Amino acid sequence: MQNYTTMQRMKVVEFYYQSQQSIIQAQRKYRKYFNSRIAPSISMIHRLVERFHKQGSVCYLPRAGKLHSSIIPENVERLQGSIEECAGTSTRRLVRLCSAYYIICICSHTRFNLCMN
Repeated sequence: MQNYTTMQRMKVVEFYYQSQQSIIQAQRKYRKYFNSRIAPSISMIHRLVERFHKQGSVCYLPRAGKLHSSIIPENVERLQGSIEECAGTSTRRLVRLCSAYYIICICSHTRFNLCMN
C-alpha cells in the first residue's frame, strides 16, 4: 500500500470531478499527470471523495486517544509526593489514580521508571 501526499490526494479528487465522477478516468488522469504506473485504488478514491465531502479537505485528522503528559520537574515532584503518600498501594493502582504514563518509584532504595502502554 502506498502513502500519498496531500497534493496527490487533492489531485485525485480534482480528477474525479473533472471526469464527471468516473473513477477509471480519474485513475488514468492520475497516471498521466504523475507519470506513474500505479494509481489509487477504487476504494481509496471513494474514501478520499467521502472525506472531502465530510471535512472539506483530504488531509488526515488527528486520531482520538489519550493525551501524553509531559515529564517536567513539577510533575515528577508531584508524582513522587503522591507515591510516598500511598506507600502500600500497588504500582498499577497508582498509575490509574495519577493517570500518568511515567511514574518514578523509589522501592528499596532503587529508582526505576515504569512505562505504561
